[in-house]
Amino acid sequence: MLGRRVVLSDTPPEHGGRLERAVPDHRGGVPDRLRAAAFTDATGVTITSGSTPPGSFFDYGTLHLVTTATLARLRSAYPAGDFDPRRFRPNLVIDTP
Repeated sequence: MLGRRVVLSDTPPEHGGRLERAVPDHRGGVPDRLRAAAFTDATGVTITSGSTPPGSFFDYGTLHLVTTATLARLRSAYPAGDFDPRRFRPNLVIDTP
């Protein structure tokens, strides 16, 4: 979809990474200095990017995922709770054992 390889990882890149973020149309969504340096990607979305220090790991995107194993563990820890995944509004629900 993005015209290039994209990965989701729980391991920080050894030599630092590159982060990209969509720039919202409204003012205040990102600092003006980032807006001025933004570019348009192959999908037509305006993007700003930056780098991360080696060995660091930052959640820079708007991805929220929940696993079915986590939901099951929450249910077992607190049976009276409401752990319907829709309650958490994730982008992805990953079916895990």
